[in-house]
Amino acid sequence: MEKDPYIEEVKKELERLSNDPKRRLEYEAREDALRDYMTQMESFKREGKTEGKEEATMNVAMNALELGLSTQQIHTITGISIERIEELKSSCLGTKCEV
Repeated sequence: MEKDPYIEEVKKELERLSNDPKRRLEYEAREDALRDYMTQMESFKREGKTEGKEEATMNVAMNALELGLSTQQIHTITGISIERIEELKSSCLGTKCEV
């Protein structure tokens, strides 16, 4: 099997760079920063999904209140606590509720 000259050149360059402590530290710092950035972005994505689900659940609860469903029915449908549903009900008396 013939060795690819390009691959061999890249291997030599990698070996040269890995023997330079300053360059290796710079590379590791860049890798750490990139990994931290990706972790942070994934966390933001999860937070956004959670907030979106919570907002949707509250909208369902508000619509159910407007339709006259009982607190227990809304709790069963949404999983929102009875106390929170009662708070929504009292804050929206006679008006169109906004979450």
